[in-house]
Amino acid sequence: MRKFKLLVLLVFAIVISACTRDCNCETAFVWVKQTFEENDAGFQFVIDRKGRQAYEAHTQAIARRIRTANNNRECAEIINEWLHFFRTGHIGVRALRDDRPAPSTQASARRFPDWERVDVDLNEFRRYLREKDFAGLQGVWSHNIGSLGIKKVENHYVGFIINSRTEEWESGQVKFRIYPDRVVYYTRDRSVRNFRTADLISKNFLLFDYDFRKGSLIRTFPRYEDRFHRSLSRPNRTPFLERLNETTLYLRIPSFMQEFQWHIEHLIARYKDKITQTENLIIDVRFNGGGTDQSWHSLMPLIATNPIRLGTNYILSSEINNQYWSTHTSKKVVKKLNENLGQLVLNYSEDMRDIENVTISEDGRFFTFKNDTVFEFPKRVGIIADRYVGSSAESFLLSARQSRKVKIFGHPTFGALDFSNVNDVVSPCGDFSLTYATTKSVDVDNFPIDGIGVQPDFFLGGIPGYQWVDFVNDILNWR
Repeated sequence: MRKFKLLVLLVFAIVISACTRDCNCETAFVWVKQTFEENDAGFQFVIDRKGRQAYEAHTQAIARRIRTANNNRECAEIINEWLHFFRTGHIGVRALRDDRPAPSTQASARRFPDWERVDVDLNEFRRYLREKDFAGLQGVWSHNIGSLGIKKVENHYVGFIINSRTEEWESGQVKFRIYPDRVVYYTRDRSVRNFRTADLISKNFLLFDYDFRKGSLIRTFPRYEDRFHRSLSRPNRTPFLERLNETTLYLRIPSFMQEFQWHIEHLIARYKDKITQTENLIIDVRFNGGGTDQSWHSLMPLIATNPIRLGTNYILSSEINNQYWSTHTSKKVVKKLNENLGQLVLNYSEDMRDIENVTISEDGRFFTFKNDTVFEFPKRVGIIADRYVGSSAESFLLSARQSRKVKIFGHPTFGALDFSNVNDVVSPCGDFSLTYATTKSVDVDNFPIDGIGVQPDFFLGGIPGYQWVDFVNDILNWR
């Protein structure tokens, strides 16, 4: 066994030396492995818990599969499987160059002319939909393969092709069936994929298993007013505020990315009086994958009733990480990083104690923020979150829920906070980009979030997503 380990190390060393000459999946994997081991703040944490033996066995299994990759995309998929040994958030490899051969124009698609069909008069179907106040799952939807219809038949819904962009499907053919307890979905070769649920997230947006990767549909007819769905596309991810009723405001924040920080601060400043004079506030952060904590700081004074306590993080000192942090933290912390290569360095310096309204623990690991003013209104704050909420959006939830007036509604969040502040580096060959975490939370040993998520106070399982806002509104206004 020892000789085998030495042989594996020797092979990796040989491949590293050849990386500048040979650009293939094997050299890319070796570069990712070495870069990740030396720079990721969560690497040693996971090794200490899962064990070196389990890690080596996983690496050897992936190394054998790497040889089977036919292109950069397949290579990235296999390397990401290796990375998921550690975690699923704030981590990943992306192919920067598509080296797949162009599809042959001579190849003919496999057709299934005898596949089950439904006979639907589309004009009559549209008249039927137009007469309903809300059609629910029924309607005309856009899918990656074309236009689909969903129609209720007896005790379930049938998804059928209206117009197809691919040769494998024909008009009228059945694409999927939605039952009360499952979804039966047919792929291009007519093999079956089973999903647990069809989730109507908003009036015009449908997901299978609440998962973008498993298929999403966008309603094209009848089209309903749906600002929530529009907020999911990047050009429209700016926050907005609207009044639901006399006692409740609705604040939608799709992203905490730095590019939206100004928009959030401007919105809060513009409507501060309205927010602090209205009894209830709903903050909807669904599908908010995070960004920067500074984006939500302006919101906290409006909803905090008491001091808010947060932990800082450790930075893993390495040449690459220190270069990244040279523009992201104080000069004193950068000096400590350069003096402690290979060590975890607390992201703290004594001059931080001079920040107004901030108290720092004696060891520098925890910060407590205190507001000068506690507003009477809003009296009740409901924050809506789902499994796509992560990173700094989870940090917002952990901060906000400390206020006595705040409750969280929805699903457990994604769980990507323990190892964060990501850095992106490009492989020597320029074919791949590696994303990894440079920091480790001071709380990870006693209060982990990764793989667990932030738990809601009100779990909304079994309630369609498009009804969540109404549910929270009813709870906040309950008398």
